[in-house]
Amino acid sequence: MNTISTNRSLVNTIIAIFLLIFAAFISDSKINPNLSRDVLGTDTTLYNVTSIVDGDTIKVSDSQEQFTVRLIGIDTPETKDPRKEVECFGEEATLYLTKLLDDNSIILKSDSTQDDVDRYGRLLRYAFLQDGTNVNKTMIQDGYAYEYTYSKPYYYQKEFIDAQHFARNGRLGLWSGVCD
Repeated sequence: MNTISTNRSLVNTIIAIFLLIFAAFISDSKINPNLSRDVLGTDTTLYNVTSIVDGDTIKVSDSQEQFTVRLIGIDTPETKDPRKEVECFGEEATLYLTKLLDDNSIILKSDSTQDDVDRYGRLLRYAFLQDGTNVNKTMIQDGYAYEYTYSKPYYYQKEFIDAQHFARNGRLGLWSGVCD
């Protein structure tokens, strides 16, 4: 009887340790970064969209210069990579982003948890329409982009993951079976 009690205590202790480690992992995971809104940039400049490179990259200008912007937290099928063929749904993603941004000025927001520019010199930003619509999230939620975490959690990560679940569960765009 004493051996059973000791074994049961040992098992309970191991389970408790496992649960503590798991809880620590979850609290620090990419699923729930618990980042403060302070990580977002405060720039309210309106940028003119000058061209759509592909479904996750745009060119914008202010009154003085032009910038290439890679949208944070999303990835779309390739259409411009010279090393790859155009991927399924890449053209649709590019056309959808074009439709979203057509004749619109946008606000770009940086995220201090991410680099300011990527290895290609593109600004890393969230894009917002003047009505507050998060373009990055809309691309995912409507099924035209995947949630993409480059190396570390970002401010809107949980929202973007939820948006991808919504699109996948609704079989929207990329998730409609067209690319199976």
